[in-house]
Amino acid sequence: MAKTKTLSVISTHSEVEQPTQRFELLYREYNEREQMTLEIERQGEGQDLHREEYEFDSEGRKTREYKHFIQEEMEQTHRWTYDEQGRILTEIAEFEGGFQTVKHFAYGDGAIEIRITDEEGVEEGKETRTLDGEGREIERVEYDEEGTLKLHVTTEYNAVGKKTRVETRSWDDAFEDEWMYEYDEEGRLTVEKQLNQEGYIIMRRLNTLDEKGNVIEYVAEDLQRKEKLRRTYVLNEQGQVITEKAFMQDSEEPEATAVNEYEGELLVKKEITAQFYQTSNEYQRTFYSE
Repeated sequence: MAKTKTLSVISTHSEVEQPTQRFELLYREYNEREQMTLEIERQGEGQDLHREEYEFDSEGRKTREYKHFIQEEMEQTHRWTYDEQGRILTEIAEFEGGFQTVKHFAYGDGAIEIRITDEEGVEEGKETRTLDGEGREIERVEYDEEGTLKLHVTTEYNAVGKKTRVETRSWDDAFEDEWMYEYDEEGRLTVEKQLNQEGYIIMRRLNTLDEKGNVIEYVAEDLQRKEKLRRTYVLNEQGQVITEKAFMQDSEEPEATAVNEYEGELLVKKEITAQFYQTSNEYQRTFYSE
């Protein structure tokens, strides 16, 4: 039997005027390559909410992904096959009732052509991805079974290969959204901006970094809804976050505070304090158990 690594999260949860509850919140298993093979999310009564399973081939490539949303009674399975060069040949999405969507990949000079069919081979659409000289995707175009444009995405990069602009257009090439990205001198992301069709900024995310490049403040602003979220981070000498605080709008009082504890590189406890509840999550790991 292959060696595995496990992780479980035990949560102690207290609400105002309610007794403390203790339950397993999350369980994970990993293979000897440190790839996650199983994840189960649970709620307070011990009932499974969400289950994910992953399988990999001898080269570490993902060959199967299974997701079960238990409360919604919905299951999805994805499978992949690869060619001798390790490129995807087929991607199969399986749904309840035996329905499938199959993507067939063909590789050319600077482009990838994808033919999309159902489980019986009936054409459902196609997709073209155009690559630059470095193999980065600069354009993706998707069509439905009648040849009508569904999605058109263009991506631009700077001189060092960092993504700087992504524009998305939908049916009939109508504008959907545009994102712009800015970086510091070390190539670290500092600004993300979403623009509308007129070029006005409608969403903005800002990262403030310390001298080591760690994020010490994150701000997200929805300029249409006039909503603002700010998070601050205090790190130890190892670069691990020991205190997180979340602020809404321009308040100086945190909405929630999280305190993290570590053993070496491992997070072993996260205690969250908010206005109406307090949780204490214990991260329990077992490394390479038979």
